[in-house]
Amino acid sequence: MALTSANYIEHYGLLREKMSDGRYERQQPHHSWNSNHIMSNLILFHLQRHSDHHAHPTRSYQSLRDFKDLPSLPSGYPGMFLAAMFPSWFRSIMDHRVLDWAKGDLDKIQIQPGKREFYERKFGGTDSESVDTAAAK
Repeated sequence: MALTSANYIEHYGLLREKMSDGRYERQQPHHSWNSNHIMSNLILFHLQRHSDHHAHPTRSYQSLRDFKDLPSLPSGYPGMFLAAMFPSWFRSIMDHRVLDWAKGDLDKIQIQPGKREFYERKFGGTDSESVDTAAAK
């Protein structure tokens, strides 16, 4: 269960584009969420610097780096694991962050099948101005 929860938290809402040949684009640093909280990074061997792992899978965990321009979790993994146990709470924390990262473009995020209309209603459209307004509420 912990591995599934970690994958859920690390990649929530971030989409890898499908290429014309049917394969997905190569994993990039922006395909995962980072967290740079000192205590949980020490406890989890820098697992939270997951984007650098995507960019450099053979880099040792002690050398994984944090990047300020990549998606960032609002809390360390322990807090995010707790939130993920309550899906509506987790979505309330993360959905606006995913939309902000995608600059309001719903085509650039991973949405559960059948939920696109829900997100269009929730965030009032797909342009970044609408997302900023909805996130401020």
